[in-house]
Amino acid sequence: MYWEEENIQEDSQIVSEYVDVIFNVKCSRIAADHAYDLLQALNKKIPNISEIENLSINSIHGAMSGAGWQRPDNEIYLSKRTKFILRMPRQFADNFRVLDNSYLKVGEYDVYLDKFHIKDLMPYDTLFCRYLIIDENEAEESIQNRLYKYCNDKLCFKIKKMMCGKKHLVVTPEKTFKTTTLLITELEPEQSIAILENGFGIGKLFGCGIFLPYKSIAPVAVKN
Repeated sequence: MYWEEENIQEDSQIVSEYVDVIFNVKCSRIAADHAYDLLQALNKKIPNISEIENLSINSIHGAMSGAGWQRPDNEIYLSKRTKFILRMPRQFADNFRVLDNSYLKVGEYDVYLDKFHIKDLMPYDTLFCRYLIIDENEAEESIQNRLYKYCNDKLCFKIKKMMCGKKHLVVTPEKTFKTTTLLITELEPEQSIAILENGFGIGKLFGCGIFLPYKSIAPVAVKN
């Protein structure tokens, strides 16, 4: 865990060049390891999807996933409130209307998508990544150092607090990736937007390295 104390500044409005494209999901269950099958299903609907600049495809998660900190071993049971979210530059968003009111064949599961809408990215002081790809024997301190260096050198700001969590495997036909959850908090608005837009690491087409808003833990994370 890396935790540097500092006062939190007030939020501000920022307009991002990126948006989230969101669908309601109608499907009772899906395989826990479905990220690669989801990418293949999208490829059939939208050819050359992988050529869209900096596209992120979130995996589908249900209520039993513990807000991302844990994942069932075999199948995920989905509620009526389940969403499917893709993140991309704004100019590509309308290309995904073709998915509205249609089925995706994700492995052996039929996933129906509807209620297409576009949501602007908004800054949150706490962000969460469900699957951050790590090296086979990478220690938590190394992950934190890698992210710290990335934000400092590439995004030009300093991370104050971050914490790794549960380990998962993400399976593709070519390789099985070892991943960890990662939470970052006490971000300034500009920092939050930069992380949401850019993500971290590889694998954003199959659900890895993508950050999502998370309920702030700032009041309870560190006791005075």
